[in-house]
Amino acid sequence: MKPHPHGHPKPKWLLGLYRLNDQRQLHPIAVHIPNGMVPVAGLFMAAGCLLEVQGLVFAAYVNLAVIFLSMPGVIATGIASWQHRYKGASTPLFRTKLICSVLVFAGAGLILLVQTLWPVNVHRLTTSAKILAAAYLLLLAPTIRAGSLGGKLVFGGRKKV
Repeated sequence: MKPHPHGHPKPKWLLGLYRLNDQRQLHPIAVHIPNGMVPVAGLFMAAGCLLEVQGLVFAAYVNLAVIFLSMPGVIATGIASWQHRYKGASTPLFRTKLICSVLVFAGAGLILLVQTLWPVNVHRLTTSAKILAAAYLLLLAPTIRAGSLGGKLVFGGRKKV
């Protein structure tokens, strides 16, 4: 086992996974799913409600399910990159990225649960359905924040961490 800078040994298999994650760019690939699909889900939900097209509301729901299912991989690969490439540096940037990722995961899960229990009917838009549609759009905030911080890491230079 290779020693960790803080004295905690890392097993060889874990170091191998870290290297694979970095070599194959798994985290940058994984984040494209929520970064691309959260705005689409929000747009579909808003358009579905405004234009009274139930199919768009269903498309938003399916997109959100994909986002929710992808988030554990996004979080896991992000943590692996953070631990390996950035030595687990505890900085406001990394803490904010992690919090935003958890918010996207939890928010998507909560919206899915609510929409499963109380489906949105575009022909009878209740206040709760309007709040649910707004929640889809609110999910953009942590998604955009985490993505912009990731961009700072990639395009701003790693030495600034």
